[in-house]
Amino acid sequence: MDIEVNAIGNSINAKLVGAITEGDSKKLKTGFDQLRDASSTNVIIDLTHVPTISSSGIGKLIALYRRVKEQKREFEVHGIHENLYALFTSIHLDKLFIIKK
Repeated sequence: MDIEVNAIGNSINAKLVGAITEGDSKKLKTGFDQLRDASSTNVIIDLTHVPTISSSGIGKLIALYRRVKEQKREFEVHGIHENLYALFTSIHLDKLFIIKK
């Protein structure tokens, strides 16, 4: 898994590429720390190129969401494909944050 973080206007975007496995926890945390510490008002996670995500990856995503919301910022997931969308909705992540396909 690779992560690319870019600031665009009032948003900071993280584009994730590849399957997110248990072994990616440290890399994911480092990238998410950049998002958490940014001063932008919107945080967008792009999962267009992520075919699968581990439970620890989901945990890191939820932890980032909570931190961003504590800071009174917006959080969205974009580009999610059908398999991940089905997983996210089955565990009710769509009730926490905006998910755009």
